[in-house]
Amino acid sequence: MSCRSPTCACCEGLTPIHEEVLYEMNLYRKLLRMDPLQSITAFETKKNKAPNTAADTALGSMSVQASHISLSSMPSEILDLILCYMDSNSIMNVCHSLPYYKHVSHAMHSMALMFPTHYRNPSKLWPDFELPMAEVIDSDETDSDDGLFTLTEIPSNSLHAIHGYGRLISKYGGAALVLPVSEVVVNNLLGVLPTVITLLEMPEEFGPVDRFDVILQQVLKEKKVVRELYFPSMSDYFHDDTGIVRRIATVLAKLPVWKLVFSDSIPQEVDDALRKMRTLRVLELSTFSDYMVSLVRCKNLVQLDFRYPDVEMMELEGDESIAAIAKSKMREVRFLWQHWDTPDKDRLKAIVGPQFLLHGWIRSESDAAICWVPGNSKKRGRK
Repeated sequence: MSCRSPTCACCEGLTPIHEEVLYEMNLYRKLLRMDPLQSITAFETKKNKAPNTAADTALGSMSVQASHISLSSMPSEILDLILCYMDSNSIMNVCHSLPYYKHVSHAMHSMALMFPTHYRNPSKLWPDFELPMAEVIDSDETDSDDGLFTLTEIPSNSLHAIHGYGRLISKYGGAALVLPVSEVVVNNLLGVLPTVITLLEMPEEFGPVDRFDVILQQVLKEKKVVRELYFPSMSDYFHDDTGIVRRIATVLAKLPVWKLVFSDSIPQEVDDALRKMRTLRVLELSTFSDYMVSLVRCKNLVQLDFRYPDVEMMELEGDESIAAIAKSKMREVRFLWQHWDTPDKDRLKAIVGPQFLLHGWIRSESDAAICWVPGNSKKRGRK
């Protein structure tokens, strides 16, 4: 405990600024497991003064200790947090520079040795773990004009390693990326996967998803949390089977999903289920739909993304939907216009801008997207 006596030499001249600096320094020293500084004398330079008291000797030892602080001396909690911010381009360099992270690079190397054709670089292993579920066969190697794919055989003795690596990825905020190629394949792997997964979009060359409703039921049964779910196209995958749509909607209403991505229009049955999804936070749509007014009533939805909205249709019928979004409790609306033409970008700003500005929203732009956020969140009832 530092003294605060006005007659004490160590506290003389201790201004409020000094007190604030001393307090902050001791917070950081506590994180680094160092002893706290006691007084203003800790700020004095003692290079030209030989230590003649026990206090001077102790202060000198603390200065030496501080000069040898390095990344490896930080608490494990801080080191683990640092790794959560590493991308696939930097993860190996970080692991090789600090012995504490050696187990991560060793685990990545072991997975790459098991599936050398799938894991040719760290991008499929970090920060998310893309499972080796299928490989594309080049059309030049077949008699068909269309590309084909083959399911990857995962030996039973590799499941334990996948389970261990999945736990490692989960510790640092990653997820397992699952391609829904088959209900049998997905069911065999779900038991060894971490809690958080992403259900990827099926590439066109892989063909339609088989039994997508059964796959979702398996995910629900295994109590997985879906970070992102790419909903298959109705026209390509479900044909005239309306029963499968109802079954999917029933599971979605119960499944914990954070983000839902649609590449096609939203079926009415699924639209009804969206309002029952308690964990749904982000919705990515291909365009404005007839259900937009009802979508903004989703209880926990805070972000809307649009990939390819029909600008002409928005000019004719978009006023009601845009106004409904602008008056909602949405925290962010993005138009992902990376592949748009400049005229369409200008038309979009002219259509959307007036309604959002009328309700106090603020616009920001980048090459990838134009983003709208509420200008005064307090008045809109958000913390």
